[in-house]
Amino acid sequence: MLKEKLELVLNYAPICDACLGRQFAKLLTKTTNEQRGSALRMNYAMYIDSIAPKSISDNLSINISGFSLKNATFSKADKPKKVFKCRICSNLFDKKNQEKLVERIKYSIHGIDFDTFSMGMRLSDELLREEESLWEEAGIDFCEGIKTHLNRNIGSMLRHSLKKKVDLGDPTLAILMDFSTGQIITKTKPIYIKGYCSKYEKMPVLKQFCHNCYGLGCKSCKYMGKSQKSVQEIIERHILVKTLGIESRFHTTGFEPADFLFSGKRPFVIEIKNPKKRAFDLKKIEALTNKNSEIKIAGLKFVEKEDMIKLKSSKFSRTYKIKITLKAPQMSSKIKQILKGKKIKVLKEKTAGRKMELKTQGYARELNDEELIENMSVDIVEFKLKKA
Repeated sequence: MLKEKLELVLNYAPICDACLGRQFAKLLTKTTNEQRGSALRMNYAMYIDSIAPKSISDNLSINISGFSLKNATFSKADKPKKVFKCRICSNLFDKKNQEKLVERIKYSIHGIDFDTFSMGMRLSDELLREEESLWEEAGIDFCEGIKTHLNRNIGSMLRHSLKKKVDLGDPTLAILMDFSTGQIITKTKPIYIKGYCSKYEKMPVLKQFCHNCYGLGCKSCKYMGKSQKSVQEIIERHILVKTLGIESRFHTTGFEPADFLFSGKRPFVIEIKNPKKRAFDLKKIEALTNKNSEIKIAGLKFVEKEDMIKLKSSKFSRTYKIKITLKAPQMSSKIKQILKGKKIKVLKEKTAGRKMELKTQGYARELNDEELIENMSVDIVEFKLKKA
């Protein structure tokens, strides 16, 4: 079976040692595909020389052209070794070509901070077709795919050149070589930064894109792409500059209307997508952000994804400070009825004429009834983690 399969492969097309060896990759351990291919090629050349056929196929003559046969006298196989293009991989496994590819990758990742990396390949349709055609001809009993072999070869060369560890599970840097486009695509592991923020001006927590242009920029948003500034935008500003990240995602506990303030320290985790720089001073970020009067942040520290998930799944109680201007003094009793009906605990209450101040553990939308109130301001003064 082995001889028949080898014969089919060598007669199919000009093939390099690496691609020849890949067809038998499941045979023998501690042996490279290049070593397998070289040994199999020599073995078959010896077989051909032993039977001394009068003629062989053009592809076979090319595939054993590097050997000087003693007994076979046909012309093509007796030629000195020549360089030929492997039809299966287009000479991707040629040492010089792989070294050039490694240098291209190193150039593409220059300036990116990372500790571990993974290497991936996206093959072109042409490469896939050639490999599948060979497999249809010779079978796949002992084969290893070209993508697996390339990943291992290039990954190993990069590991030695960069002196970085390979991590296929959760790498700091993922590298993808796309042979369809010739592009090298990089993606870095997100950075997660936990902290606490207070908001003193009316604005949404999350970034709000313009509803007219969806962030592209138009007349209605004065070509800013957004309707108004947000807590996320103010916090991300200096972090994105330091990390050279492309965007952020803001994770926190629940969301309230944009006109709610929170002087209490609201916990958050900001996630920076595809950062190029990972080492910077969070104290300086705090100082730069806190130069504005709209929000304040504190307690910044680097965390892991699990901390973000934990925050989003945690439950927090909120203490509210509510200031109300009533339509009429007698409306205060209806406000109290709403709070009682919603089982909202009132910690402190002060009423003077049409002015009403409340400190509550909880909030009800029914309080914002235009028939009861003239205006109202809400400040969340405390976020307290509920015990499990």
